[in-house]
This record gives sequence, C-alpha cells and structure tokens, in this order.
Amino acid sequence: MAPAKAGAKGLVAPNDQPDVILSGSAFERKLYKNHYLAPLPARLGVQDDPRIDAVDYLVSCTMDPWVTDTSEGDFIGKVLRPAVAAGVRKAIAEIFHK
Repeated sequence: MAPAKAGAKGLVAPNDQPDVILSGSAFERKLYKNHYLAPLPARLGVQDDPRIDAVDYLVSCTMDPWVTDTSEGDFIGKVLRPAVAAGVRKAIAEIFHK
C-alpha cells in the first residue's frame, strides 16, 4: 500500500509499483463547522455525535488509470479490496516477523 521503495538511481522498478496508494485525512469540526459536518453522518448512514471532533476518511489514488475501468464496472471489489488486504497482510508480516 505504501509507495514502492526507490531503486539505486531513485527510480521505482516497474514490478514494484503499487496498484493503489491509500492515504487518509479528516473533516475536522473546528475547520468545517457544523454547517458542513452536521449533515455528513446522515449521508454516510451513521448517527452524528457532536462529541466527535473529526470524521476520518481514506483517499485512494490508483496508479494505473485503466485499473478503475473493469469488466464489472466497479474497481472496489476487483482492485481496491484486494490491494488493501494485501497491504494489511504485508504490514502484519513486517510487524510480527522482524
């Protein structure tokens, strides 16, 4: 999930490039105010809790522009979900098998 490690000359080997890069951000109540944040939880299908100061979200960047155009029409199940799962498995392996 993280960008591939750069090679000796600062280039990424073609087979090391990730399909998807994920990052995250948040809608913070102090920045976006209740005018924006109040309706957001309902649009997401969850209940608003004014004690929560931010709504976290993921940002995905597909590295191959053609990967989002699948025969099924939706790249989430075919590309994004497997990429996230592979990244999680790799992170777990790195943490527990050092």
